[in-house]
Amino acid sequence: MLLLNGDTYFAVDLDRLKDFATRNAADIAFSLFETNDRVRYMGMDLDTQGQILQLEGRDRSPHLANGGVYWLSPDAFREQAAAVERPQSLETDLFPALLRAGRKLYGRAFTGTFIDIGVPDDFRRAQDLLPSAGRVGHASC
Repeated sequence: MLLLNGDTYFAVDLDRLKDFATRNAADIAFSLFETNDRVRYMGMDLDTQGQILQLEGRDRSPHLANGGVYWLSPDAFREQAAAVERPQSLETDLFPALLRAGRKLYGRAFTGTFIDIGVPDDFRRAQDLLPSAGRVGHASC
């Protein structure tokens, strides 16, 4: 299944993400983008096949960061969901728990436009880059 963050726009080739996930039998395949901003975005360290080794990443720039577009196996969260007793964050609670549990998390870099529309400056930028974003009553993200 496909899962998207609601406050970002990332032009990802979904067929390539799905093929990458299938080829690696990934529980979760992350779409990644390259950035120099180590504070704002979760960096990731990958092996040569794209398997995620750690979610925080090393101190290097540019680094690969989570783009908020995920291809999920239907069973990815099944065991973890049964153990949830309180609201949890996908990025700070669930993904690290799945990695610790030995789930197969993979990441693939994409070069499409990435905009974090949850930040005022990028929201304004999105209105210029995405033709229908500025129209009232029509959301394209």
